[in-house]
Amino acid sequence: MSDDHGRYAFRELEVGSHEVTAESPGFRPARLLADLGIGQNAEANIVLSPGTMAESVEVTAARPGLGVETRSSTYGTLVTQKQIETLPLNGRDFSQLILLQPGTAQARSDQGDILTGKGAKISVHGARTSQNAYMLDGTDILDALGRNAASAQGLVSGIESVQEFTVLTNTYSAEYGRAAGGVFNIVTRSGGNVFHGSAFEYFRHDALDTRNFFDTGKPPFRRNQFGFSAGGPLVKDKAFFFFAYEGLREKLGLTDVQPVPSLAARRGAFLPAGATIDPRVLPYLALIPLRDSLFVRYTQNDSDILFLNPETFPDFPNTGKNNQKFLTVGHTHVFARGAVNSFRYAFNRTTPVEEPTPPDGFTGLAFIPGELVGDISISGYKRFGTDRNTPRSFFQNTNQVSDDFSFVRGAHALKVGGNAEHFDIRGNSASRNRGEFTINTFSDFLRGRSRDFVGLAPGQDDTVRHHRQWLFGVYLQDDWKVRSKLTLNLGLRYEFITVPKEVDGKTTNVRFPTDPSVSVGDPLFKNPSYKNLAPRVGLAYAMNPRTSIRGGFGVYYDELLYSVYGNMTFKHPPYFKQVRITNAPFPGVFPLLASGQGLVDTFAIQYDPKSTYVLQYNLNLQRALSDKLLVTAAYVGSRGYNLWREADFNDAIPLDAAGTRFAPVATPQRRNPNFANIRYKVSDARSFYNALQVGAVAQPSSRLRAQVSYTFGKSIDDQSSSLGRNEFGNGQARTVDPYNPLLNRGRSDFDVRHTFTANFVWDLPFGPGRAVAGNAKGASRVLLEGWQLAGIFTAASGIPVSPIYTFDQDRDATTDNEQRPDWAPGVTRTTPVGSTQLFDPSVFVLPAVGSRGNVGRNVIDGPGLATLDVSLTKSFALGAQRTRSVQLRLEGFNLLNRANFAIPSVANLTVFNSPAERNSTAGQITSTATPGRQLQLALRVVF
Repeated sequence: MSDDHGRYAFRELEVGSHEVTAESPGFRPARLLADLGIGQNAEANIVLSPGTMAESVEVTAARPGLGVETRSSTYGTLVTQKQIETLPLNGRDFSQLILLQPGTAQARSDQGDILTGKGAKISVHGARTSQNAYMLDGTDILDALGRNAASAQGLVSGIESVQEFTVLTNTYSAEYGRAAGGVFNIVTRSGGNVFHGSAFEYFRHDALDTRNFFDTGKPPFRRNQFGFSAGGPLVKDKAFFFFAYEGLREKLGLTDVQPVPSLAARRGAFLPAGATIDPRVLPYLALIPLRDSLFVRYTQNDSDILFLNPETFPDFPNTGKNNQKFLTVGHTHVFARGAVNSFRYAFNRTTPVEEPTPPDGFTGLAFIPGELVGDISISGYKRFGTDRNTPRSFFQNTNQVSDDFSFVRGAHALKVGGNAEHFDIRGNSASRNRGEFTINTFSDFLRGRSRDFVGLAPGQDDTVRHHRQWLFGVYLQDDWKVRSKLTLNLGLRYEFITVPKEVDGKTTNVRFPTDPSVSVGDPLFKNPSYKNLAPRVGLAYAMNPRTSIRGGFGVYYDELLYSVYGNMTFKHPPYFKQVRITNAPFPGVFPLLASGQGLVDTFAIQYDPKSTYVLQYNLNLQRALSDKLLVTAAYVGSRGYNLWREADFNDAIPLDAAGTRFAPVATPQRRNPNFANIRYKVSDARSFYNALQVGAVAQPSSRLRAQVSYTFGKSIDDQSSSLGRNEFGNGQARTVDPYNPLLNRGRSDFDVRHTFTANFVWDLPFGPGRAVAGNAKGASRVLLEGWQLAGIFTAASGIPVSPIYTFDQDRDATTDNEQRPDWAPGVTRTTPVGSTQLFDPSVFVLPAVGSRGNVGRNVIDGPGLATLDVSLTKSFALGAQRTRSVQLRLEGFNLLNRANFAIPSVANLTVFNSPAERNSTAGQITSTATPGRQLQLALRVVF
């Protein structure tokens, strides 16, 4: 019902086509048809003509073409079902379409595993890749570690079940919480009154592909993606069903180019005069390879994979499994005067597991009796031996309840709601249970000398922890139409957590780095969330029907959940004791371990943390140059505060206030003599992002749509991940100085300065009623009609990297915080030497003993990227109504077969192996970020 001013609004409408009917005494009834996407505000103004109620209804369609947004300040994009179904997607992963939106960047050097997510790591407007929200039909589907929602195969959801999704990137409403980056909201398909469905097979084979730049021959490749979907009515107009199944079977060979010791080096040709090979080392040489309205939606995603740890030689793969189950029940009730209440309950279960694969032929080499061979790290080489952090497994149950009530009062469209989410997570995270040796040089390895050994004290290896925690949020959103041309979006959200409880009472922590012992018992940390008020304000002003100015500002909290504290809770005495033995003999270290030698290595989290939050803001101008062309220009920025970072806080006390000089002694004294490394996680890092963005959408006809966008941005931070490891492979995992994060401030690991994307879908103008062969009949009609061409082009600059070394040149008593070298005299930058040599290592020199280097973090630009993906589809219409079709599809990925080089491996970012030895492979690129050209064939039946 409209008010006295003729205004009306319907809230919480489902995605799809809608019909609006208006009636008034003395006027003819009118009906308007409009389409509505996720989160869209569709404006439908109805004009009544004089007449009687008995006269025929006047039917019109909502104004066609591309219009400016005049009601919401949310910065984001709707990705339609047609884009999802027609654009070429390698692996049929719809989340690739997120990267077509302005301000998004993928960490192309991702070092992900099963537990931290095999899916794409995406940064949105400078936010960390872990700060995004993944939602399925309005409910959270993030995994236990909160990185992304992907399966073991790296896929989030099957395409056949997705209707459309939104990518919200800046100043979204108070309805959304738990995210400080982007919000990716997926809506699944549903049935209707007409029975419909599909069946498909997508086929890949190495015979259709070209070699990668580094391939010596074509690696074997077989991929079959297949499935079907069906939907229809259960009770006409009242109840519907939809079912989809997708399967993936893949066999993929990979080329791994890495430095290995030469045969002469293996024989000891480069040992110092008089030195000999320790005979106990000889069996381990073989480990180093030689050169060679009520709705119910249930989703189940079971996947397993054999994959390589990017830090390890390929002889030591891991197996991964992840079974995901998502259940959502929703109920929507419409009250009088258009008020709407939406209730949702969701139960999600994820069970990721990662295990080592026993290496063939390497028996009897265990460092610890009864175990597999452990992990060996030699500076300048990849690791070899079984993965040091396996086996690991998590069993997560999440229960969610949310309720949203929407109503309209005059010029105010109001929405109030809340949510509660309960996490129940049982984790088992091994660490160094088979032992880990770190060795400076290959020469030291041959002589049986290690820098240190890390392993578990016998009988103290309990790594099972069971945590429970709550997250609560309430909000109020008011979209106030102040004037016909001005709308204000005002929101306030309050969100807080409970401190996690360990079910079996095994809460342990080193609360402060100077504590003499481990604290046992609750709480794990003080709760920082009670004051987490998040105001949000935005405006949308229509300068004229074709031009709008929009802007917004908001506070967004990244709550202290399991993704931050989880990996810090497993590794404390008395249940778990990891010790570090300096200068341990290789490989015969077990007698020392069994006798109790070594200091305790431990992980800990700040006891008095601050809440992490991000300030988001933007100002943008939209202009519809015509009904067929819409352009947008925007400034977008963000500031992150109290971000989590990780480092070894048990270093030596520096000599100067700046914390850059230490006493040049061989064995410096740590701050806390009761421990070895204290890997401490603290909330004091910051981030800064600024970007200019331009984009355009063109739709000259219903048969052609194209979109382009360009982003010029810069992201700076103190650390890019809370995991405290090389999550993106850039070289610098932890801060150089644990007590001075400013020394680490530099370009973010995922900083991409320039990004250009373009995509299009074009129904080719062939066949009846089209520009070419418009009168075709019979066989010529069948041959010519139904052709569609679609493509995606991406060009982006490279991500940055840091040159590093990992021995204690600065004498700060720890090698856990990677150090950076000095610039050579007269040098302040480096440039690529060739396509496979990113930098000249001779421009770097070692700092003086007891000093830290002057090279900044992430000062070297990695290689850029450019890809063109294209699909060509031929549809054969079937039946008299032509509502069924058979589709043949050919897709080409990296169609131009461009070699998009990756950044060097972490081993090749190491510029010095020891004070006396440079790394001969420093700066070398040995892999590509994308495969060579790949072709895919598909058959799809639609009914």
